[in-house]
Amino acid sequence: MNLASFQSAEWYQALSLIERLAAFRSCEERPRASETCDDAAEQRVREWREQRPFDQNGYWAQRLSLDGLSEDEFRHLMCESVAAVQERFTSPPEWLAELARAFSLSEQSKDEVFTLPEPLREKPVAGFLTLVEPLIKHGRRQLRAGVLRLTQHYAVMPFDPATVVDVLSINLLPKLLGMMSRTLILELNVARLQNLLEAETPEQRFACFVERLRRTDVALDLLREYAVLARRLNNAVRQWVAFSLEFLEHLCADWEELCAVFSPEAAPGVLVRVQGDAGDAHRDGRAVLIAEFASGFQVAYKPRSLAV
Repeated sequence: MNLASFQSAEWYQALSLIERLAAFRSCEERPRASETCDDAAEQRVREWREQRPFDQNGYWAQRLSLDGLSEDEFRHLMCESVAAVQERFTSPPEWLAELARAFSLSEQSKDEVFTLPEPLREKPVAGFLTLVEPLIKHGRRQLRAGVLRLTQHYAVMPFDPATVVDVLSINLLPKLLGMMSRTLILELNVARLQNLLEAETPEQRFACFVERLRRTDVALDLLREYAVLARRLNNAVRQWVAFSLEFLEHLCADWEELCAVFSPEAAPGVLVRVQGDAGDAHRDGRAVLIAEFASGFQVAYKPRSLAV
């Protein structure tokens, strides 16, 4: 990773309890919890044990057993510093390495233009997407590469390779916006109170805040502070790329049969719109999609078995 910011231990606060436990158990020498716990850490342990429903009916022991945790191991994980967690990793977690690659490539290709899709251009809050523009561009590059591979494998394309990434991006951006809007509204107010926004009106202050997010140092400082959010945003982009390519490949593979069964009289045309909010997401971001084609023909894509 080339960006120094990604060497910070703060990113490791986004590791799950299971991930931290696995790293802890891989150590040859494990310090005792009593050697690492200070008063604040002990208070965190007590707060966990005393909250409902863990304060009754053996639920606490049951919760620990779900993760295969002993009481002493849990105490240690609550007490150790994030720097100690980082030291156990010989290389960064894949999600962190991917995040670093996205920002590194963005630094190398600042001339790459990203334009908001039409439905979002009238929403001022869409400016918050500036924070993760490097991630969005990285995901779009990966999707374009996958589309190129499909064009080399299938003779007939039910979509336009030049526009399909834009068509599919419409489903990703509102999701990212929803994930981070509350946090950025809070940070906008913090920046205002710290007199970091040199503007007089609310609209001007918002524009100033969005412009600050274009600075790599500001964006990474914020993402590092909210490491769990940063990881979730990275995962959302990764899942979008994987699911989009899965959908397109199935569409290509089934296209001849789809046309023969559902549109035998006229060609459906190329894919022009994909509605991704037709059902709840599951299995790494998969969801029911409604695909619309140039002729108005629509088909539903359900990414799991239709069996009862």
